[in-house]
Amino acid sequence: ASWREYLNLGDNDLSGSIPSSLDQLVQLEELILSHNNLYGTLPSNLGTMTSLTLLDVSSNKLTGSVPSALGNLSGLVWMRLFGNDLSGVIPDSVCMMRENNLNKLMVDCLYSNSGPVKVYCPCCTDCCNEDSCCIWNKQRKIFGACFDL
Repeated sequence: ASWREYLNLGDNDLSGSIPSSLDQLVQLEELILSHNNLYGTLPSNLGTMTSLTLLDVSSNKLTGSVPSALGNLSGLVWMRLFGNDLSGVIPDSVCMMRENNLNKLMVDCLYSNSGPVKVYCPCCTDCCNEDSCCIWNKQRKIFGACFDL
């Protein structure tokens, strides 16, 4: 039997910034902080958590750009960043992860009625808007999905 180390603090009404000390959890494979009231920026030292296979910070109040250091997460399979106030361009280092293990990269890169795209992401598998409605583009087939907040 294999053991997985994960931390699921999703949907716990947490507030404040994401602690930079999380990087001390070096064996952590899944970090789920979704559906809280976390604000501030994504700490770049999350990029040192190389055992991560899932990073989910969706549906919070995070701002700023996605740190290029997240491109160091070579084992990452899922990255869910949508439902925040992130902006800018997804770094090349993160896009290059799509050539390895990263199967899902979800950010707010979908145009919505309330305004233009927040994040430019040439490599995302799913583009979402502030209503957490996402479009998945795979082999020229487009599927829509909306997530309950």
